[in-house]
Amino acid sequence: MNDHQPGSAVPVVNFDKLVQKLDDAIQVLEESRPFAKAGKLPRVFDIARRVLMQPEGCRIIEERAERLELAGVYLGTDWAEPGTLLPTLTTYSLQSQNADTVVIEAFSELRLLAVARGFYLHPSVSAEQAHHYLTQVLAINLGLLFGMVGEAEREQGKLSQISQSLVQYVAHHIGYEHVIDSLIEEIWRILQQRPIQVSDVRKMITQIAICRADPHADLGGAGRGADRLISSLYGPTRACSEDPGTVVYEQRLESMDAQALQNEATGFARAMHDTGLVSPYHASFVRFILDDQDALLTEALACRAPGATACCVTGSWFAR
Repeated sequence: MNDHQPGSAVPVVNFDKLVQKLDDAIQVLEESRPFAKAGKLPRVFDIARRVLMQPEGCRIIEERAERLELAGVYLGTDWAEPGTLLPTLTTYSLQSQNADTVVIEAFSELRLLAVARGFYLHPSVSAEQAHHYLTQVLAINLGLLFGMVGEAEREQGKLSQISQSLVQYVAHHIGYEHVIDSLIEEIWRILQQRPIQVSDVRKMITQIAICRADPHADLGGAGRGADRLISSLYGPTRACSEDPGTVVYEQRLESMDAQALQNEATGFARAMHDTGLVSPYHASFVRFILDDQDALLTEALACRAPGATACCVTGSWFAR
């Protein structure tokens, strides 16, 4: 359900051969005596890191989640007892510049995903507990979920690709509907600051719209506050309420009388003022009236008050 996939600049490798190397390294770890396991872990982590850089990497690790744990990858670490893990700490691990930290966090999240999906009957964590934990992880790591790159990700370099792929993979199988409410709350928190750059917010709203349109997504009571956000981008006025596409909308503008155009201008201004977002339909409308309808232009940009033009244009129009 997510259209923001990891970057495509992944080295070409023989994936089957790489997976076989991983299996061999796990087997060596399995067959090692407890005192010797620490010396075998670097090879497991190194190969697993390379696997996780590939499009199917998370699936490969999830399928081996039980085997990895029984082999001893968590011995002596904070990840040894999954029932005591705190979702809030995952952000630090996933943003770490230490490759082994990112890899073992990926192991842990995919282990819990395997438990949540019923693939791994864990002795200390139920499927329900694992599912709840992962929904919290997703809510806390919304930036990774939607491919938002910050300073931490830039400092990580290629490791950030693993973290993003992991969170997106988990979301795909857990369901975005479980983080919708947290997502909506975060969007409104951002919009209250009236940011100039709103591309990340648009991505999040688009994902909510996709999730709501998915007939297989059972949202339950989630997402009730999403209507205003979605309509602000995809149907802020009566003439574009069903999101017909800008080509159709522009054809409709050609046949509108003065009152209908006035209503459109007012609707766009209201939506822009309410959320700080500008719909592509708004841009089409402004282009249509730009030449000879200054009064409507002022209305559409919510610039009635003296001196408001610069404010509204800077805060909303060029932020689309």
